[in-house]
Amino acid sequence: MSELKTNKVSPATGTALQLGDSGDTVSVPSGATLTVAGSLTLPDDSVTTAKILDNNVTLAKLDDGTQGDILYYAASGVPTRLAKGTGTQTLKMNAGATAPEWVTVTSGFTDSCSIGMSSDGTAVNNTTLDPVLFDVEVFDTNGSMANLANNRIDIQNEGYYICGASIQMNGGGSGVERTVYLYWYDYSATTSHQISRAGYGYVYSGGVGQWHAMALLFLGVNDQLTAKCFQNSGGNVGVEADRSRLWATRIE
Repeated sequence: MSELKTNKVSPATGTALQLGDSGDTVSVPSGATLTVAGSLTLPDDSVTTAKILDNNVTLAKLDDGTQGDILYYAASGVPTRLAKGTGTQTLKMNAGATAPEWVTVTSGFTDSCSIGMSSDGTAVNNTTLDPVLFDVEVFDTNGSMANLANNRIDIQNEGYYICGASIQMNGGGSGVERTVYLYWYDYSATTSHQISRAGYGYVYSGGVGQWHAMALLFLGVNDQLTAKCFQNSGGNVGVEADRSRLWATRIE
């Protein structure tokens, strides 16, 4: 192997300096330093991963994107850009558990309803399980849940609901049993279920009490919620309107 020692190699005027020919290897041995004062042009796709030091690709070296976009790994580990979602959307994993996606979450409070009574004194007959005659809409965010003609709440969208009946029954004799029942009519199965009750206690003579029957349910479209009361005072007992409600709120 021959050796050339010189301080400078310059190309002829109007030409470019070439080191070797196609297929040749020009090596800089270990311990030697190659200093490029200007720019060094490398062929496309010539720098391999192993030639890049770990943790040396900075954010400034990444491709510019749109504010809010997200980078993730897609099929075969290919970096992929997920465009930003719209306002209030939520990021979740897709059904195949292969990639993130933006979804619009509908608040459960779009299905929330409460109905009450127009006046005091609706009678709960002695030793009779009587329906509570709710005939006033307190609020109905869906617009179609309050079924006042039938004293009930009709479910318009399936989901998980917190629901309940709060009833205040007025005075009666001593040793009086008073109980509030919450009922769910399963429209698809055409069956009715007593799902919660509150009370089954005794109050002193002339006492006033308020009872709250509540439940967490998965309800389907056209399912129905109603409330009933029982008491055994020996006579009719009135229900106080402004403290009695049937209500339901979808939470998911």
